Amino acid sequence: MARPPRLPSISYVGPAAYFVTVCTHLRAPVFVCPALVDLTLVHFLQAAGVADVAVFAYCFMPDHLHMLVMATSKRGNLDAFMRRAKQSSGYAFTQARGSPLWQTGYHDRVLR
Repeated sequence: MARPPRLPSISYVGPAAYFVTVCTHLRAPVFVCPALVDLTLVHFLQAAGVADVAVFAYCFMPDHLHMLVMATSKRGNLDAFMRRAKQSSGYAFTQARGSPLWQTGYHDRVLR
């Protein structure tokens, strides 16, 4: 699947709210296991702290993750947050399970 396009008029840096959806590799139902949900959530929350992003709500479905996030400062960066979160959680998952966790890219909606 090709990476969903980013809006050219939006920089994704600075205070803004987003609804984000991330799908697992080949839509595998990996999040039916509570331990894998916990492992993934820890990495997303750590990445949020580094990227000045707050995770207000999340919902793990069997093959994807929904999140409501907000960049909390001028340095807040949605793309940096998603890159770091997916990379670190994906690495931990691969070490534990030996297979990739995420599809390429993510889908986002900028909220008003």
